[in-house]
Amino acid sequence: MKGLTPTQYGFVFGIYEFGIFILCPVYAKMIPHVSPKFLICMGLFVAGYCFSLFGILMWSSPGFNFLTLSIVLRIAASTGAAAFLTGNYSSIAIYFPDHVSQVFAITETCLGLGMILGPAIGGLLYEISIFCVPFIVMGSLTMLPIIFSIPIIPEISEENHEISANRGILSILSRPQVFLNVSVSFMSFLILGFNDTTLEPHLRDFTSLSSVQTGAVFLVSGVSYAIGNQIWGHFAEDAAMCSKIIVTGIFFTMIGLIFCGPMFPLPLKPNTFLVVVSQAVLEFGCAAQVVASFKSGILQAEKIFHTCDIQTCSIITSLFASAFSLGLTIGPVIGGVLVGNYGYQRAIIPLILIHLSM
Repeated sequence: MKGLTPTQYGFVFGIYEFGIFILCPVYAKMIPHVSPKFLICMGLFVAGYCFSLFGILMWSSPGFNFLTLSIVLRIAASTGAAAFLTGNYSSIAIYFPDHVSQVFAITETCLGLGMILGPAIGGLLYEISIFCVPFIVMGSLTMLPIIFSIPIIPEISEENHEISANRGILSILSRPQVFLNVSVSFMSFLILGFNDTTLEPHLRDFTSLSSVQTGAVFLVSGVSYAIGNQIWGHFAEDAAMCSKIIVTGIFFTMIGLIFCGPMFPLPLKPNTFLVVVSQAVLEFGCAAQVVASFKSGILQAEKIFHTCDIQTCSIITSLFASAFSLGLTIGPVIGGVLVGNYGYQRAIIPLILIHLSM
């Protein structure tokens, strides 16, 4: 990594998610004046262009110059990604108010598939070419949907454009019902971030899997998350059902964490089969929490404010997008610290206890 330490390139990756966390609510406040369609197209272009530019860093001198340019490009890319995510999640609530859970589930399924295919395609391109090629190709693919988005995504109708009140981010987040649902999503993505960072070292501690075999374990995780979104999205129709799905998801996630270790002091030794099954259960549970909490958050806002106009919908969905990114920012950090100091089997204990409190 051009002479960077693990801490430095960890910061390069983390600054991207942190930028999304900060910017999503900012873009949400703009949506009554700027359409989700514009944010989606602009975000795809900026993010894709920055991804492509990252490839030219192969010609950068190592050390400080490479680190500085990497951080600048990652921050710039996060501005585009935040715009896209805000426009995308807001569109779900604005254009599909009667099918939020189903459309959100499809979106998250696509995210799961992207997490499966992205590293595989990127790794293949890196193996058969040079450093810049994966970034240029993936950046170009990121910008490609703009061609289809411009004619397909509708503009906001006058009816949807009405704003019943100028509600602030804190005034919405301060509502316990909304805050709890956002917190559930945050914890789910924190665990996903923790899992992405610590799973491979955990496997390496007790087995000697090849890169392909390790990738297959992550493949199981991604597939389980994608399938889980579709299943849970079908049932998440009302607030009462969403609450039941969230509780069920928490149970599945805790079981997955407990046996993935296995958690200290269970008298079980870690083995590959147990980890694979636990990963499937964990991701299936996280999918339940994410889909149901997103749907429930919108339903609770409608109940509290007696409507969910474009600004309220945009702010709520942006809060979830920020929660997703914050979880993916903090999860790897917590994972690195806890696993590094206490080992995986003890590191999962505080996560299980926090999750139990939800």
